[in-house]
This record gives sequence, C-alpha cells and structure tokens, in this order.
Amino acid sequence: MPSHITHALVAWKAWALATGRSVPREGPLPSELRALTFGAQGPDIFFHNRRRKPSGLSLGALAHRRAYGPLTSAMQETLAEDDALGLAYLAGWITHAITDRILHPYVIYRSGWFSPELPHTKRYIRCHTLLERLIDLHLLAGETALEIEELDFRHYVDLGEEAPAWFVRMLKTGFRSTYQEARKDKKLVLRIRNAYADARDFYAAIHPVTHTLVLRRMEERPSREARLKGLTLLHPLLPPSFDIANTRRSLWYEPTPPPTPRREGIAELFQKAVDLSADTIAPLYSPRVSKAPLEAFLRDRTNLSDGRHEGRSHVRYSNPLPLPSYLEDLLLHYEARFPLTAPAAGAGPSRTG
Repeated sequence: MPSHITHALVAWKAWALATGRSVPREGPLPSELRALTFGAQGPDIFFHNRRRKPSGLSLGALAHRRAYGPLTSAMQETLAEDDALGLAYLAGWITHAITDRILHPYVIYRSGWFSPELPHTKRYIRCHTLLERLIDLHLLAGETALEIEELDFRHYVDLGEEAPAWFVRMLKTGFRSTYQEARKDKKLVLRIRNAYADARDFYAAIHPVTHTLVLRRMEERPSREARLKGLTLLHPLLPPSFDIANTRRSLWYEPTPPPTPRREGIAELFQKAVDLSADTIAPLYSPRVSKAPLEAFLRDRTNLSDGRHEGRSHVRYSNPLPLPSYLEDLLLHYEARFPLTAPAAGAGPSRTG
C-alpha cells in the first residue's frame, strides 16, 4: 500500500475539494484535520510497530482483503449528528482505500515481491516499503513546501495519549458488524487501543528524518541485514538516479491477471485518487451532491491491493526498478558520511523493528 505521507496528501487535497475549505500551510493542524489525517492511514495502523500485545495484525489483514465497503458503512452508523472528528476520520478512512486501489498496482509492479519458492526474489524483500517512501518524497516535493527533515508526522495525526472513545467505538462496531472473526474476538477493543498507541509511537520513531535519526537507527542495529531493513522504514536522504514516478510514462502492467497495460505516472495516479476521493466523501459534507460515488464505495467488497476481487491478491507480473542496488548505495552513503560506533552492550531493537 502507499505510505503514510501519500495517504495524508490525498486526504488533504480531497477534503479541501469536497468541503471548499483549506488545509493550513503552516502551524499545527486543528483536531478535525488530525482526525482526517489519522483516518487516511486506514487499517495500516494495525501493521505498525506491534510492540503491544495483543496486536491488531489480523484486523489489518481482514480490512485489506475483503469487505472494506461494508466495514465503512458499519463505522458510519456510529456517527452522532455533530461528531466532526468522527466524520473527518471516516472521510480519511474512505480516501485510504481509494488511494490503495489506485496506486498499489504500480507499487507492486515496480518493486517486485518476495516468494519463498523463488529464491532469486529475495533481493526484492525490502523494496516495496522503500518505493513507497520514495513516492512519499516525490509527492511531498510536488504538492507542498514541506521538507522531510522538518516534518514531524505524529503531530499531524495525534489525537491524544490514549485512543479516543469515539475512535474505539467506531472501529469496534465496524469490525464486529462486518467480520465473523472479530465478533468472536474477546480482545478486539484492546487490539484497537494497542494499534493506536503503537502507530503513534511508530510515527514518532521515524520522524522527522534527519541524518542524526538515521545514524541512531543504524547504530541500534549491529548487523548489515538489520541496517538495510531499518533503512527502508526511513525516508531516504539520497535522491535516486532513476525514474521512480514514471514521469516518462513507460509501459507497466497490472500485477495481477489479466496483465492490463498502463502508462500513468505517480502524478496522474495521485490526481485520480484525489478526484475520486473528493467525489466519494463530498456527500458526507453536503446533501446537495450526488451520493452515487459514496454508495458505490460502501458496496465495494474488493481488496485494497488491486481492487479487482476479494481476498489476497495473487501477483504474477512485475518489472522492478533498481531498488536493491539503490538500497545498497544508500547504506554505503550513510556509512561513509557517518562512521558507526559499536552498539552498546545488550542494546535491543528499536521501536520500528
């Protein structure tokens, strides 16, 4: 799935189009927009960090694979008439799925994937996350005046030290109404609360991205493999020499059958996600616009990987960018600029794994 900054940028632009209001260019976001931005992270929050137990990993998998529309519909039923924060969160939650379905096929095709049955694919094991971070940087530069070295992402999503009651109620009701697995889960509420806290810690651990942060994360990892893994969680401070955004409109294909040819670049896919998101969330804010896009969304049960069917997507086609060699170059770049000291005795892994 696209990464957290891409999701935030789509949500901000779509919300502005749908409401006719503007997102502040500077200063802290108001609570309504923090709820929107956190909602735009969708069920990805169940994948982040997972230090607290029980984790919500299974909830994230459920929502990504099937019935996202009915889940959203059940969440909407929990909204009170004057619940501005819940409404904003729901709007962001909707943009998350739209953004995933539109951008994720490109990410898969251009990053490759790892299959245990195909040993030669091991070199692509970290490339998916890395490409998502590079796309974040491309869009951040094109859509805002923000610098990654200054962006403290947690401030854009922070709803307090503990998960708000309306947030817990919305997700609890949505999951229990939609998935039999969740109805049987006696620890559902705790999983939701833990996901909120873990996501909050995760964003704090990887932002703002400075050379000091990179050095600290690398020193926490004694092995080369661990350092490579850790680097994919941080937005790279070394620009790539290849076209990660397909600005040349090179041919690519849907990664799942049938292999439909495509030529859009990230800019076009981003705008497509913004436009569809704006049309879909507009009825939440105005009774005068068409409800057809929102109603179609709420009926959609397809996965978030490609939006073609329910369940896990079966990837067959890819033509990866030179991401493995770029990651190696990135590690060499950091090691050359910042000689690493030996890790402290007994030092454990960081909060980002």
